[in-house]
Amino acid sequence: MLKTLIKRLNNPPLSRKEQGLFAERLALLLGASMSLPESIAIMRHAFGKNRAALFTKLEHSLDSGVSFESVLSDSMLGFSRTIILAARVGERSGTLALSLTRAASQIERRRAVQTSLISALTYPAVIFLASVGIISFLVFFIMPKIMPTIESLHVPLPMVTLFFISSSHFLTDDWWKILSILFFIGTIFFFLYKRSEWFKNVIHQSILRIPIVSRIIRAHMLSEIFDTVSTLVSSGCPFIEAIAESASFTSFIPYRKALRKAIEEMQTGSNFSSTMAHYRRLFPELAIDSIAIGERTGNMEAILPQMSRYYARELQSALTGFSKLIEPALMIAVGIIVGAAALSIVLPIYDISQHLSG
Repeated sequence: MLKTLIKRLNNPPLSRKEQGLFAERLALLLGASMSLPESIAIMRHAFGKNRAALFTKLEHSLDSGVSFESVLSDSMLGFSRTIILAARVGERSGTLALSLTRAASQIERRRAVQTSLISALTYPAVIFLASVGIISFLVFFIMPKIMPTIESLHVPLPMVTLFFISSSHFLTDDWWKILSILFFIGTIFFFLYKRSEWFKNVIHQSILRIPIVSRIIRAHMLSEIFDTVSTLVSSGCPFIEAIAESASFTSFIPYRKALRKAIEEMQTGSNFSSTMAHYRRLFPELAIDSIAIGERTGNMEAILPQMSRYYARELQSALTGFSKLIEPALMIAVGIIVGAAALSIVLPIYDISQHLSG
């Protein structure tokens, strides 16, 4: 295990952007009538000298007759399932260059979605961290210095002051207990989430019940599912097999279960849209109707990319709405907490001044 870790550190896997470039350049070279081993050899130094040996290993494996899919799966370059599937479908159908081109486009679309997600969440995350910093500064540094003086005057204190005094004492005296409890709970949660399919499913189902978050998750999952199925179908993969591969891609358990159930029913002659209708929390009416039209007309290759683009736009809209909602909510929360802290200090001083003047 340690040896593998050292190898991965010395030869880091390709990033999402680099994998898109790999698929795009390889498709270009194959389109110029170059053989697959020759194309890999040309790209040997395109992704860093420390990865040249891994590309040489790819070339030698291909020269020895190993399938491109197997070579990519066993490589330490960390190729995504998108490229591996493109290799499988492309080798099977004889359209490897076209499959890689579509895989590169899919990777780029997913990278754009990931960038939008990070961009939308960055500002709220900064505000949240700043809020935690301000509250921690008040509780751990300001309150312990001011409150002993106020308490020594032995005057009746307002409820807000008593609350902050109790909170400050609790957090400063028992902070290590709080951290220990949080670490313990976090460890158990992480262990259960990684090891228990049932627990992970409960968490995912709970997330789908949160109004704004559920819209983001649904748009993201539908965009990825339709994008994957569209890419595979357009590369010559049978529709039911494309659904199966999309299910293996999907990390969100409710959607994975729904897709696997759809595969079972499609194998008995049912339609994909009819199975989707049983999971209306996961698949909106528009998605069901669109797939039903594609199945009825036999024009799934045109319907699927349209649905993928629609839900990509829906995801962007949901992220924008979430960002616009969370930013003022955090600002208001910080203002309330800081204002309450200020009142907890000002009110006793005002009462004392009133008492002295009286």
